[in-house]
Amino acid sequence: MCERLSNACCLFLCPFIIWSLSGCGRLNDQVDAESQVASQIAMWMKLHDVNAADTPITNLAQTFSNIRHSYPYKEHYDLKRYGRPAGFTNSLEEKYTFFWPRFTHELVEGEVICINAEPFPKRQEGLHRVYIARSGDNYIARLLPEETVARVLREAKPTVVPTANAKPPPPAPPEVQEYIHPSMNEDTSDLFGVWQEH
Repeated sequence: MCERLSNACCLFLCPFIIWSLSGCGRLNDQVDAESQVASQIAMWMKLHDVNAADTPITNLAQTFSNIRHSYPYKEHYDLKRYGRPAGFTNSLEEKYTFFWPRFTHELVEGEVICINAEPFPKRQEGLHRVYIARSGDNYIARLLPEETVARVLREAKPTVVPTANAKPPPPAPPEVQEYIHPSMNEDTSDLFGVWQEH
């Protein structure tokens, strides 16, 4: 009887354990969120060209006028829940390092506008960053391993746009709160704890 019970428990628990270890039961990988946010930013840059074609983009705040509420609250909290690896403290403005003039390199596509100021983990593949570039009339977001980023910056020697200390955004409007609170209330204590130990 005990043996049958043990076998039954194993049959029930093993799929759950495998599902948990695969990462399905926790936050999506940060690389997915980073890619989605960067794609959104590329779209905001395209909108900026429509509204202010003669003004080059040298900071992320220039694109905020093109989005609802004049601040990307959803993207802010989608990344902020990853804790320190999110790469910013007060505002999404801090997350990217901008370059002017834009630069090119054989290992990147298009003219690089900005890149993650801090690298982030990509599953089991080490640290990566996302860069955003202009390619023809389009804006694109691409992922690069940290060692490739280091080589590109070392060889291209681009000029970094100086940045001021970014202030926190205004409180989120009521209609945004419904989205923010569930995302921030997810049980991410384990994820944050792992990074706080390092």
